[in-house]
Amino acid sequence: MLDSRLAHGKLLVQFNQIPRTIHEFERAVALSPDLAEAHFRLATVYRKLGQIDKRKLALHKIKTLKDKHLGKELE
Repeated sequence: MLDSRLAHGKLLVQFNQIPRTIHEFERAVALSPDLAEAHFRLATVYRKLGQIDKRKLALHKIKTLKDKHLGKELE
């Protein structure tokens, strides 16, 4: 289900269906909050819309996930 959300969102971006794209990527994030790709895709769409605050939140989540992953590798 998650893969189909991401794939559908990517396709919608190509057709400039931004509101539907955001919905798909937000659902992907809800289904898998630890998947950095979903947050990255969402940040990209937010940038296109000029929604800087939402983009910053998505990028912050990616950094948090990256730091968490790096911390596990160092243990």
